[in-house]
Amino acid sequence: MHKNYYSNGKLLLTGEYAVLDGALSLALPTRFGQSLKVKSTQSNLLKWTSLDENDHVWFEQTLYADTLYALEDHIHDEEHWIISKRLISILKTAKNMNPNFLTAERGYEVETNLDFNR
Repeated sequence: MHKNYYSNGKLLLTGEYAVLDGALSLALPTRFGQSLKVKSTQSNLLKWTSLDENDHVWFEQTLYADTLYALEDHIHDEEHWIISKRLISILKTAKNMNPNFLTAERGYEVETNLDFNR
């Protein structure tokens, strides 16, 4: 399985979190966005790679696909640790909302790519 997704960004005239709490806002689409590529593998690992607008890796993490525990226990730096914890939290929430998420006996390679300066 190989799937590609793309989403344009948006410019909000109020804060995104205010909108999530019910505030009204005006949103304008931007020409920049981000893509997500997902490829299934036979490894039972989830390898996540994030690339910036120049195709340079700015974040990498490998997790066990079934438990979402990090394969490596070392922390590169504080920023990597914060991003890794957030990614794991999002994936665990998705798994709680959809018990069939990441249950197959296979792994995935995920690549994100930004069209804009992060």
